Amino acid sequence: MPTLAERTQQVREYDKAMKRKYRAKDKAERMDLLAQIHEMEKILAPLRSRASAESTRGLAWKDIALGLRGDRVFSVAQNKALKDQVKAYTAMAQAMKTWVMANSIPASLDGCVPTWRHVTLAADPATRQLGKTWIVNQLAHNADRVFHHYGFSSPLGLDTADDSIQDLSVDATSRLFVVRHQSIMPLPMPLVLHVYRQHMCDMAARDLVADLSVMAPMTTTVCEETDTTLLHRVTLHHNPSHRNGRPRELVEDVTFLVGHVDQGHRVVLVGHDIVDDEAQSPKCKNNDQGNTTRSIRRARQFWLDVRRVSPTSTQVRHLMVIHAPITCDDEEAVSLDDEAAVWRIPNSVSADEMMEAKLRQEILKAGPRLGQVAFALSARRIGYYVHNPSTWAPPSL
Repeated sequence: MPTLAERTQQVREYDKAMKRKYRAKDKAERMDLLAQIHEMEKILAPLRSRASAESTRGLAWKDIALGLRGDRVFSVAQNKALKDQVKAYTAMAQAMKTWVMANSIPASLDGCVPTWRHVTLAADPATRQLGKTWIVNQLAHNADRVFHHYGFSSPLGLDTADDSIQDLSVDATSRLFVVRHQSIMPLPMPLVLHVYRQHMCDMAARDLVADLSVMAPMTTTVCEETDTTLLHRVTLHHNPSHRNGRPRELVEDVTFLVGHVDQGHRVVLVGHDIVDDEAQSPKCKNNDQGNTTRSIRRARQFWLDVRRVSPTSTQVRHLMVIHAPITCDDEEAVSLDDEAAVWRIPNSVSADEMMEAKLRQEILKAGPRLGQVAFALSARRIGYYVHNPSTWAPPSL
């Protein structure tokens, strides 16, 4: 039986053998791992070389060409748009130059006296819109001066009903017809503006008859419209007058520009007749065949100062000026006999049957009467829109 010393020696030898075995196993595993690393590095090396070459090479020329083609198409389109814009501005500048050079330019302008700029519209769309804008802004700029010139008081306050004005007058010499109105109307401001913008010819140009029952229906005379301007056009046929025993109808072609300017504390609505409209054929052509018709025209100006008092009431100052009719061919004042037809004076009252002074007196009587018809027609229009709110929309301000 082994002694204690022998058993101890056997255990030591066993431990040494096991440790040698473990060390050999660890060494073999380490060598295997190193071999695997070497093999993987051999595989990775060409992959790294290929990736490095592709990163330094960049995009293909095909891809670059496609990108540049898109930029070129955009640049060409932008260049064409800019050239078209330059061409349009050049044409507009040339049209404006021709427009100015074709007319005499006074040394200074009077805000109360209309000039050729107020009565001319070009055919070119851009120049035409500039002309409309200039006419509207110039009239609106001089509104306060014109109101003062025709005897209006300062804008109404909320408790100054005694300052209300509603009168009509006809100058016995010049036959200048002036309508003045100043009041606080129990209507919302958008409705007031809509009625005056859409039906200006009813108040400033349309035939006025004494019998309200035969007034024209709710029609429109607007032929061009933008956010701030409307161009009205209508032809009036006045009752025949008599000269040398033969009846002759007076034909009046009316083109009337209406526009508004929002000045913050108020809106100024203005109107002016247009005499020379390049977009239309000449209006004034007299028919001399049998001397049965004669073309005439009347200058008209209109100013409306509108201020909001409350959601349901509006402060209004209204001025309309209509000049005596003149002939279109020679721009001379028409005879009193012809003007009597314009004022709807019966043929029984003529220059051949009574003195000229009597005919002037009849014109003075006709002015206020026809003005009252205009006021009544305006009230009818307003009443229609009040009872039919879905038929109108407020103007753009």
